[in-house]
Amino acid sequence: MGDAGLGIITAWHYDYKSEDARNVQFVKLFNEMHGRIPTSSQSAAMTACTSSRELKKTGGKTTATRLIAAPRD
Repeated sequence: MGDAGLGIITAWHYDYKSEDARNVQFVKLFNEMHGRIPTSSQSAAMTACTSSRELKKTGGKTTATRLIAAPRD
């Protein structure tokens, strides 16, 4: 997009520049594997995979307490 994108304000749901540790790791690994930054579609796929893994940790229980604790277990 180049300079045409400067100053745009958006409600886009994914920013590959997010400094969240999980995102930094995801972007780094994705770039190493594919030679480019991930798009929002790849981010959504990673979220779905992570959510599935965390749901397995809860034994299928979907209470907020169990789901919040799952990534820490």
